[in-house]
Amino acid sequence: MNPNTYLLLTRLNGLKPGAKQTLGEMVAITNHNERLRCKSIELPWRNNQLRISCIPAGVYEVVKRSSAQHSDHFHVLNVPDRTWILMHPANFNRELLGCMAPGKAFRY
Repeated sequence: MNPNTYLLLTRLNGLKPGAKQTLGEMVAITNHNERLRCKSIELPWRNNQLRISCIPAGVYEVVKRSSAQHSDHFHVLNVPDRTWILMHPANFNRELLGCMAPGKAFRY
């Protein structure tokens, strides 16, 4: 992302114990202007455990990257006790291993 671009993630269901997933909204802001707004899905909060939990709340650096598995996506850096946290497309929480997925809307 541009050094003047920040990603704000608001978790909507408050990381409730026993939740199946964590829903949120992501907003990309550049130079105080909103560039993008989308929904997000993550795994539920399970004490930041590898591959089964969403990441802790915080401020993280995000860089663009590409791979054969996810094409163009973003890598969330410096997550405490975690590595390879990605933001990539997914439709269901079962497609995530601790990563985040942006989307257009929630479907219940």
